[in-house]
Amino acid sequence: MNNKSSRNRIFLVWIFVLIPIFVIFITESFKTFLVWRIRIVDFVDLVFIAPFYLIVMLNIINTVFYENINRKHLFLSLGFLGIMLYGHAMHLVGNAINTYSTEINHYLDNIPPDSYELIYFFDEILGHIIFFVGLFGSIGLWIIADQQVQKPSWQEWVAGSISGLAYAIALIESSQPWMGIVAPLWLIFCLIISSRQNFRNIQLQLKNSFWARFGTASAIMILIGELFYLIIMGSFIQPSQLGF
Repeated sequence: MNNKSSRNRIFLVWIFVLIPIFVIFITESFKTFLVWRIRIVDFVDLVFIAPFYLIVMLNIINTVFYENINRKHLFLSLGFLGIMLYGHAMHLVGNAINTYSTEINHYLDNIPPDSYELIYFFDEILGHIIFFVGLFGSIGLWIIADQQVQKPSWQEWVAGSISGLAYAIALIESSQPWMGIVAPLWLIFCLIISSRQNFRNIQLQLKNSFWARFGTASAIMILIGELFYLIIMGSFIQPSQLGF
């Protein structure tokens, strides 16, 4: 891989990791601010985060398959992106209704329990599960499909670690801490597959593959992040319930 392609890949992965964290941090600081009846958090999710993921992940897919077009892996990667955006949309709608009704206007006592149960299901459960299946499915497939040799750098290890810690918190906040075990196992499984199921090749794969290094760092930090959260808090209580 030439230096220009390498720099482009590193740039893409940094904005893939940092921009959503930055946007969420800023909007959560003003989460009671409304655009019509939509919280600023959900409004930015709608008009910025979804298009951001689409554009950045399509560019990442282009870098993964630029020199090695495997149509099966390419279509699977696009499929995982579609699944992720589908889950994002489902969560966005459910969350916008849920938070407006319960956090802004405190209508919870006026909502029939079965109706709120349905809203909660699409918001906190199904929407998040579909989103994370698409996200980690994409990263795992990039690990398998990435055949381009790129020299090791601290940047993919650090970016992967930041991503892992961020998603450890996101999984807890989304009431899906069990995915903090499933997702790392999936990423490690993809690393093994990319090494042609030869454990001796894993070290070589980590030396050569950008996404193998990123995915491994993410997997490790998701596990560590959730473990430390459980030790410190004593449970997987959502950070938002603690006032964060």
